[in-house]
Amino acid sequence: MIYIVSLGKSVTGGPETLHQLARTLASMGQEVSMYYVSPHINECPGRFKEYGIKAADKVVDSDENILIVPETQTYLLKMFKHIKICIWWLSLDNYLDTQPVTLTRKRMVANNWPKILFPVAFIILVAKGKIHSYRYNFEDGGKYFHTYNCEYAYQYAIKHGVLKERTLYLCGPLNHSFFERSKTMLGKKRENIILFNPKKGREFTEKIIAKAKMEKLDAEFKAIEKMTSDQIIELMSRSKIYMDFGNFPGPERIPREAVTMGVNIITSRNGAAANDIDVPIADEFKFEDKEENIDRIIEKLNDLLENYDKYYPCFDKYRKKVLNQVELLETNAKILLERI
Repeated sequence: MIYIVSLGKSVTGGPETLHQLARTLASMGQEVSMYYVSPHINECPGRFKEYGIKAADKVVDSDENILIVPETQTYLLKMFKHIKICIWWLSLDNYLDTQPVTLTRKRMVANNWPKILFPVAFIILVAKGKIHSYRYNFEDGGKYFHTYNCEYAYQYAIKHGVLKERTLYLCGPLNHSFFERSKTMLGKKRENIILFNPKKGREFTEKIIAKAKMEKLDAEFKAIEKMTSDQIIELMSRSKIYMDFGNFPGPERIPREAVTMGVNIITSRNGAAANDIDVPIADEFKFEDKEENIDRIIEKLNDLLENYDKYYPCFDKYRKKVLNQVELLETNAKILLERI
């Protein structure tokens, strides 16, 4: 049996990736169950029922079984002694942000607690189940296998002692339905529309928009929010640019969707966007989110608007990477079963 841990009520990108792997493994003839935590539930959340994976009430700790755990749920690992364990690095930044010490400090700051009360706050938060006292800290000595969805996470794991031979690239692709729906909307006339995600790098993005409007940039800025999947795809099919100055904790979904839909993109140099493996676009399209760069960013936006066709081929490598992730998930899932 292969158990895959996922959050009980979250329907974000990470849990979807976990369900994608579950379906892929099941299609290969493997017996697979989801194990939901925080909260523990015994049925698949509504959005993921399409994957057709059953939920397990408990994990049987046997050396014949496999447990796949996202890096943010590694507090579960202390419960098992025999099962084969794979830690899947889906969001390095989330792992770092959910460390017990980090969470305790954040909650103390939010509630104006003095630093001297740190031990008390930690005990209270653990007792209330707000944080877990344990997170994986690379103490297994190579016992666990590690899969990673981006170079950013891989380099962190290697730096902290994970053996290269105990690692494997495993990245969830965009949803199958996205590719199906997008085929019907390609080929539309492009408009001077610049897309952005208001949940990512909001403060810096707002400064760019304000300065661009002050300089009368010939473009309409549109936030990707409160839209259905079809509405997002339709908007992307008409837009020229997507800009993202967020943190890039992993291979973010919206940049991948945008580039697949033919939208030219510019990004920050944060997280996974800092290297040219995870976000394989030229340096001229990546900027540090500093105020002194805003004028250069606006110049590049204007250039991309005026020369959309010229720059379109510059993103072919990124588009190819996104498309290849579909086949790679199955290919590397097979390798995982052989190596774990």
